[in-house]
Amino acid sequence: MTVGNPLSKKLIRELNGTRKRLSEVCEDLGIDYEELLESGDLGIAQCTHCSTWSTKLIPDLDDNPICRFCVDLVGM
Repeated sequence: MTVGNPLSKKLIRELNGTRKRLSEVCEDLGIDYEELLESGDLGIAQCTHCSTWSTKLIPDLDDNPICRFCVDLVGM
């Protein structure tokens, strides 16, 4: 199943603020995991420090996505 706009929103809603595995959420929503990976942009990413999914990550000094909590915790 191709990830369309409504499914992308569901995917983001299911992942945002959690540490769930992408493959498990795709399975629950009926999204083809392999196809999703090939498409590239998920519209959401994981913090490289705490692995929490968020749409509001910022790049750290090494250009890795990091959440605001981790910025405050480990600094920049």
